[in-house]
Amino acid sequence: MEFVKAVQEKRIRYAIEPSKAAQCMDTSFIPPPDAKAFHFWNWIALLSGVGGLVLGFFFPLLFLGIIATPIIWSGNKKTATQIVLREAGTNPYFYNFLRDRNLLHIEEVRSV
Repeated sequence: MEFVKAVQEKRIRYAIEPSKAAQCMDTSFIPPPDAKAFHFWNWIALLSGVGGLVLGFFFPLLFLGIIATPIIWSGNKKTATQIVLREAGTNPYFYNFLRDRNLLHIEEVRSV
């Protein structure tokens, strides 16, 4: 609970690696709409890559689907990072879950 209060008072800064945040999206701490949206966009990224490769042989312009794949993929990871950090800042149980696994990078903000 102290962590949530410190976050709200902006006494600490915290971060998480995007790849680790993506792995946390399958936990029960993440709200179902956020988890479903994350998985939906993962499937879109996967299908845009495969679809762009397959359909690109017939319609050369559709090779652009391959370019869209890493853009969607990295954007989805960044969104997962924001969701995980938001939940860690409001849910003390989720914060403890992340802290026990050494997934959060926390530093105190020094006032001038």
